[in-house]
Amino acid sequence: MVVAHGAALEEVRAGEVRSAHGLRMTRLLRTVLDATCALPFPEALAVADSAMRFYGVGREGLSAFVGEHGRGRHGASIARRAVEHADPRSENGGESVVRGLMIELGFAVPELQVEIPDPLGGPTYRVDYLWRLDGGRRVIGELDGMAKLMSDARTSPEATARRIRNERTREARLTVGGTSVMRIPSSVIGSPRELERILEAYSIPRTHPRCRHA
Repeated sequence: MVVAHGAALEEVRAGEVRSAHGLRMTRLLRTVLDATCALPFPEALAVADSAMRFYGVGREGLSAFVGEHGRGRHGASIARRAVEHADPRSENGGESVVRGLMIELGFAVPELQVEIPDPLGGPTYRVDYLWRLDGGRRVIGELDGMAKLMSDARTSPEATARRIRNERTREARLTVGGTSVMRIPSSVIGSPRELERILEAYSIPRTHPRCRHA
């Protein structure tokens, strides 16, 4: 069987195909391989993250499959790199893509979905990204938080106002002790340079060279 992926045609083995609702499709590991080979690294990372988070795919099995079946394929190096950096703690594609851009830009990779207790005894807060830096400094990264809050404004202004107040309280509590909260707009997905400026402004260190195409 032959299936199309962009401009390329890839031979698919019979054992890698299944039927569902009358449609013939590739199995999960093959689908992940095809997608991660075809996509830029940040989007490939989102695919690998999702495979691990939502489908329970283990890194070892995924790495072995990509290593065996991706050998010699265009984009195989991106697929291997995506599997290497994949993390099931990433909650959605946007968070994964932005983390992929951070990696391409050479910045330190943050911890994901860290739970931080309220210092005043309130609820435990979970943050998108967390960097623990030299000297005990901590920087929290939140992806497009205010945009999420404003999305309900047209249907429920009262609920939106309440959520904004709660978010202000949350941010005030998170900054107790000198922790910085970095707001990352979703627009950085189309503008790596914007993300780079934000990370530099918060003194996030670079741990490896920037990729040439980033």
